[in-house]
Amino acid sequence: MKKMCTLVVVLTLFGVFAANAAAARLFTGAKSKIDAVSADSGYITVTCTATLNKKIKVQITKGGSTHTYDLFGEKPTRYPLQVGNGTYSCTVLENIQGNEYAIIQTAEFTAAMSNPNAPFLVSSQIVDYTNTSKPVIDGINAVTNAKTVFEKVDRVYNLVAQRMSYDYDKAKTVQGGYVPSIDTVWSSRKGICYDYAAVMASILRSQGIPTKVVMGYVKGNAYHAWVEVYIDKVGWVATGPIQFDGKKFSLMDPTFLSTAGVETATNYIGDGSNYRKTDEF
Repeated sequence: MKKMCTLVVVLTLFGVFAANAAAARLFTGAKSKIDAVSADSGYITVTCTATLNKKIKVQITKGGSTHTYDLFGEKPTRYPLQVGNGTYSCTVLENIQGNEYAIIQTAEFTAAMSNPNAPFLVSSQIVDYTNTSKPVIDGINAVTNAKTVFEKVDRVYNLVAQRMSYDYDKAKTVQGGYVPSIDTVWSSRKGICYDYAAVMASILRSQGIPTKVVMGYVKGNAYHAWVEVYIDKVGWVATGPIQFDGKKFSLMDPTFLSTAGVETATNYIGDGSNYRKTDEF
């Protein structure tokens, strides 16, 4: 009985410690809340706690790297910690006028991810999905009986490219701050490069395959989005439309595969020298 009581006490103390540790990563401001409890899993959550009629920005900084996002409404929103382990700061800003913003909350926290690919395995603002998202469900059906990760990636890549067509009207009118809604673009069967990449990343992440939405330029000055996938014992697939020769993949750009076909897309993509990465999410 004494041993059991001792165990109960130890477990109780551990529970108190864990609760205190979690509470230390919750930061509440007058108009917003920063939740860094899941920082070790590769993301934080930011929420507006007041109804605001102005634009809200979220800045996440580590070292010399700063990522700036929009925060829409009062829905809790996840943001990735894609710069690795260490100390981060998160700042929530409210638009005052024009391009002027005022800080309404700031917080500092650390991330100690056991899996360096953790930010690319979870849902976040740009790659926003749930297990009930239609593309995720269709993706699960597409990879049924797939024997390898390579085969899963190949099937998802072709599923996205074959289902969707490029939305040229949207490309001409899309506004800054646009964030894809994967269910909306999947239902419409069309989208811009950003949509293609976000849909593919959502499906693959739901399968436990680390996937990045990569932003950058093609042919020097055309802003573009594509995908990189992590394969065990291979690494991040980022060199060279998807082709697998039994050993490696070439660069994954579902937009060009969808619009140009395999041969033209392959010739255009080439060895990847037409592409210049500026960021990844």
